[in-house]
Amino acid sequence: VVIVKVKDKPSSEKDLTSYSLSTPIYNETFNGTLNGSVYTVNLPYSTKLNSLVANFKSSLVSKVFVGSTLQKSGITVNDFNSQVNYKVQAQDGSEQMYQIQIVKNAPLSDKLINSFNISVNQTNYNGVINGNSISVTVPLGTDLNNLIANFQVSKYCTVKIGSALQVSGTTVNNFTNSVTYIVTAEDGTT
Repeated sequence: VVIVKVKDKPSSEKDLTSYSLSTPIYNETFNGTLNGSVYTVNLPYSTKLNSLVANFKSSLVSKVFVGSTLQKSGITVNDFNSQVNYKVQAQDGSEQMYQIQIVKNAPLSDKLINSFNISVNQTNYNGVINGNSISVTVPLGTDLNNLIANFQVSKYCTVKIGSALQVSGTTVNNFTNSVTYIVTAEDGTT
């Protein structure tokens, strides 16, 4: 007769093994670099810090908190305008704190329209870019009052016609006359 006695012991593992932040406006994820118990995340200069979502992995069966709020990777929104610290709690109740350090990169000054086309009846007509001028030829008889432009601009730029924000592939415009697109770089220059 062999008697086997199995004991379970609560885990003491409390590591935050990876960390990144997602920025909804840029639809990008920025990975953190761990040094000791500090994750440093470099973000674009124009990132709004008030509603970022962290993606992280922690030790198996651990729980992650910011203050008293349980965090869910890829779901919980936090405001990084002030210092944010993550607490990883092991199954045995022990804790490890991790500081998140946000570093904003220098603002980019590029402000180019790199490609441009107009969609007519599910066909794209490419624009010819010559300096600050773009020419697009569409079929004769096309209703120029309600056209949608598809464009790619330098990273982190905003695009407006007058005060109206433009969204590539979405915003409808009247092209009966010339239209002036204002491309603003991350550093605020146009």
